[in-house]
Amino acid sequence: MFGKLADQWADQDLIILNSGHNIAPEPIEEKIARLIPAAQQVVVVGNGRGYLCALVTGAVESAAVQAALDAVNPELPHYRQVRNFAVLPDAFTPESGLLTAMAKSGATPSMRNMFPKSTACTIRKPAATR
Repeated sequence: MFGKLADQWADQDLIILNSGHNIAPEPIEEKIARLIPAAQQVVVVGNGRGYLCALVTGAVESAAVQAALDAVNPELPHYRQVRNFAVLPDAFTPESGLLTAMAKSGATPSMRNMFPKSTACTIRKPAATR
């Protein structure tokens, strides 16, 4: 049994906040994506940051993303809440190196490490928490 759990843990894509919290982004991404049907991709990033950020691609209005976060965040512990977001016009593709054919969430490990340092998620003020 332990070997199975260890294998699952090793395969899981985790975000490690600067607080030390380990967060599996896929469940959060799925909840947000269900509430934004026009989104092509939803990727949660935040390695080394104090908060999570959602990168949303497609023809999506900022108000729709904020509404989704307002619906999802109250269900989550404070450290798993998405505090910021960016709507990006272009989808992540294998050609850009930001998408792998096998990635469930559409994020490569390099993408999760690269975007927390970008300005894409520092444009907006953090979403209100409840």
